[in-house]
Amino acid sequence: MATHNNLSSVISKLWCQSPDKLNGLSTLKTNRQRVDYAYSSRVFDDAFNIVPNGKSMKSGRLSEQFRMNGNKMFKTKRYEEALKHYTESLLLAPFPSGNVMDKEATHLAVAFSNRSAALYHLSKYSSCLKDINYSLEHGYPVDQVYKLHDRAGRCHLALCRHQKGSGSIRVRSWQS
Repeated sequence: MATHNNLSSVISKLWCQSPDKLNGLSTLKTNRQRVDYAYSSRVFDDAFNIVPNGKSMKSGRLSEQFRMNGNKMFKTKRYEEALKHYTESLLLAPFPSGNVMDKEATHLAVAFSNRSAALYHLSKYSSCLKDINYSLEHGYPVDQVYKLHDRAGRCHLALCRHQKGSGSIRVRSWQS
């Protein structure tokens, strides 16, 4: 996928391949007009890997694959690499439909949970807490929620929020 750093090379390549498509940009006066033109002519689709017609690149199977790769890294204490895999898993995870019977519904929540574990081990406690909240919001399995409360409690303690931390730990011992 193209990034801001190589935008000029993308434009140069497009200019060489199809100058007629880019000629229309030079006649437009505002950035809004240029964006509308680029979007409507789909001139940048290939350069930016834009999926046309509302098709989704989300895949529970691919999300799970990246999550499993992250788990392998996590088990060997390679937390930075695990974090990258869990983030890829998040990007590929289908958004829950709201149907709890949907097998794909938990991919997003579990990916957030796993990433929160990697963030915890990297001492990124605030980010860990955010991912814990996202995991809970997106339907993390109820029978496993105690793990998230335990991790949240440890984050609060690490952030010297002892009052909040001890409350989260009590939730864990109450559920065990």
